[in-house]
Amino acid sequence: MGSKPKVICVGLGRTGVGSFSSITKVTGDLSRAKTLSLAVALNELGFGPCYHLLLRPSGADDLKPWYNFGQGLANAEEDLWNLLKDYNSFSDYPVAINFEKLYKAYPDAKFILTTRDPAKWESSIKAISPFLNNLRSNDWLNKWSTIDAMARYHRGRLLTDMQGEIIAHNQRVIEVIPADQLLVYEVSQGWEPLVNYLEV
Repeated sequence: MGSKPKVICVGLGRTGVGSFSSITKVTGDLSRAKTLSLAVALNELGFGPCYHLLLRPSGADDLKPWYNFGQGLANAEEDLWNLLKDYNSFSDYPVAINFEKLYKAYPDAKFILTTRDPAKWESSIKAISPFLNNLRSNDWLNKWSTIDAMARYHRGRLLTDMQGEIIAHNQRVIEVIPADQLLVYEVSQGWEPLVNYLEV
């Protein structure tokens, strides 16, 4: 990887869904897993390996370090840095909701905020809400559930004002991350803005 900076994707879940035809020409058919397409693209562009929960080895216990990190528990930062140390880019919901702490840890990183029309994002989240509720019912996830971390991050607003919450999250990112380190990106823009920003 050399001197390339870390790349941290801070868009909320399901903001990467959309027309990724120009990227899938490089990364292969991503089928319905379009939320993974940015992670796969970063791997292809030389910014891999990219950390994403769904790209981790089966059985990897990643939720506990993220949960502890979000709670500010003792040794949580060290455990999380040990988890992330071999990755050159990071994506997925736990990354997005911890963007401020990750910015402090990686102040020279390049950040990508994937965005989406708020109404379409709300529809997409609602479409998977039965899946999210099923996750909550699984005992093995209850203690370290990413879903519970989401709820804490959004302080209940996700259920009462989904569109307002994605707008608020995006605004928080824009306020915290310096403009020269942040690409605000919609998948529908295609490949070019991403390639230009990453200088590849």
